[in-house]
Amino acid sequence: MANIIEKLILNGVEYEIPSGSGVDAAAVNSLIDARLYAYNRVFSLKSWLYKILNEMDEEDELGLTAGETWDDIVANSTSMNLISHSFSVMVMLASSEYALNIVKTDTTAMGQLLECWNSVLALFNSEIAKKILFWDSTTFSLILNSPLALEYILNNTDAINDILEYWDIEEFIDATLSDIKDNAKVMEILANNETAVNYIITNYFSTITTSSITLKSFISSKVAVAALTTSTNNSKLQSNVTALYNLVTGDSTNFKQITRTYQDGVANLNNSTKVANSIVFVATGYYSSSSGRTIVWHANGVQAKNAGKTYRPTSVTASNCDAVSFKNCTFTESSNGYAAIAVYQVK
Repeated sequence: MANIIEKLILNGVEYEIPSGSGVDAAAVNSLIDARLYAYNRVFSLKSWLYKILNEMDEEDELGLTAGETWDDIVANSTSMNLISHSFSVMVMLASSEYALNIVKTDTTAMGQLLECWNSVLALFNSEIAKKILFWDSTTFSLILNSPLALEYILNNTDAINDILEYWDIEEFIDATLSDIKDNAKVMEILANNETAVNYIITNYFSTITTSSITLKSFISSKVAVAALTTSTNNSKLQSNVTALYNLVTGDSTNFKQITRTYQDGVANLNNSTKVANSIVFVATGYYSSSSGRTIVWHANGVQAKNAGKTYRPTSVTASNCDAVSFKNCTFTESSNGYAAIAVYQVK
């Protein structure tokens, strides 16, 4: 019943108790009257917000200016609860720099606004609110700790883009990576943002290697692949070779096969790895003696692999692929190595 009453009051509609409904009309009216009194105590919330929006300083019948009354409203949890549940009122609040600058200084009031969908929707859809609230470190923390706000972010592409525009991306990653690493939509967006990519590669590389969603997002992004090509952490991907091979070779939408070739003189393979945005899979091998080894070098000079897994491999398969690198990787050998490569390009 309380929800019905709240809805009636907040929408400002006429109400009538249906006859024969079994509802105690007197009790309901008493509750409504009590709420209406609390609601009207702030002299019609919408009227006051209108005054605040227009920065009107004239005094009301009690000698209070709009600003002084708004301070009282923000400090009153009942009033803020009413505000947060009314989308139309929240739209007004979210459009007022004056009102928002006062609200954000009160963590209790701000917390109430982040506990209601109507409020969250209004704030995230207001450019004024985003500019005022999302740059504030205290408010930022409240948003990241609000289940409703975080749910909205994780399920809304525009909200993620807002993060990239208004928020400190690194702070956002620090606070939420454990929650977002398995969210394909969020990770796809971050994997195409250079700042986010470099920060994750430098500080959270283990997330790339342990989350299949993050791994797929990064290996499917030209931005991320370019960063991985030069990263000193890229050798850590060797633990994901089979998963990467299966992912890339099974996805013709995001990847294009460029070449498959093999060589006894493995240095001859160097000319086949000069493809932009490429991922190079390697089957290391030996020519005759199992002591023969192929050494794979990333373009940054870091060793990716030193092995001779297969006898004279002529093609790369999921079972013999034991190394992965990127554009401009090179090959050397020890005791007569042998190798096959498969080069794929991110589309």
